[in-house]
Amino acid sequence: MKSFAGLLLLFVWPLVTDGQENPFYLPKRIPNRDSLQSIVRNTDDEQKRLEAYRELGFSYYENKRDSALYYFEECVVLANRFRSEIPKCSDR
Repeated sequence: MKSFAGLLLLFVWPLVTDGQENPFYLPKRIPNRDSLQSIVRNTDDEQKRLEAYRELGFSYYENKRDSALYYFEECVVLANRFRSEIPKCSDR
């Protein structure tokens, strides 16, 4: 009986404590992707477009890696075109 209680505690405890913390996990703050995509399409301000590409990349990072890669690459292309600093695309 003690081993059953021990095993139950072993398997239930991580669920109660939300498991281990992932140091690379981004907060669940997901920006409004539609508004960021409208900024990318409609704005003339290149700095805002650069920031929108960056935020879109981070918002898709956990669940759609190919979309995140696309937005990060667009951020780098835009930064190169306007001779902006590249770290602005990757810093969080």
